[in-house]
Amino acid sequence: MAVKVFLVRSGEPGSVVGDILSDIGEKQMLVLARFLSKAGQFHPVEIWHGALGASALSAGILREMAAPEAKLVQRRDLHGKLSPESCLAALTEVPHSVAVVADELFLRHLFARITGMDDPDSWETVNGAVTCITANDYYCGLGVMRRRWSLFWMISPRILGTPVPD
Repeated sequence: MAVKVFLVRSGEPGSVVGDILSDIGEKQMLVLARFLSKAGQFHPVEIWHGALGASALSAGILREMAAPEAKLVQRRDLHGKLSPESCLAALTEVPHSVAVVADELFLRHLFARITGMDDPDSWETVNGAVTCITANDYYCGLGVMRRRWSLFWMISPRILGTPVPD
């Protein structure tokens, strides 16, 4: 069975950047959580989030409405100014599905590392969007296991009819 990794960009932050969710940001996360709950494709065992308020609040909404059995895990390495290497190493080892809720800069760098892209600016996501990546382990010889990543699906707030500021 493939491990799923859900990369979730937190809802739009309030006027104090990263501290709270704006009204639009809260709506983005509520609509996304309702959709994920109904779609039946969101079953993380853990929801990892950064220390910033917008990330933590977004993760809380997702857990409450779409994955009540999931464990919330605050990680200090989920911030745009930090390298995604420790998060990627943890994702390479984790045996179960995980949602990673973070800011755009961090997610761009993490996505680039997972997919092998040279330029993290080649991929962009908007507040309240989710990208699902599957991870399949395979044996590559001499007792070495590797993890192969595949883009599974992406959902944007625009698809869900949620307002996205211009």
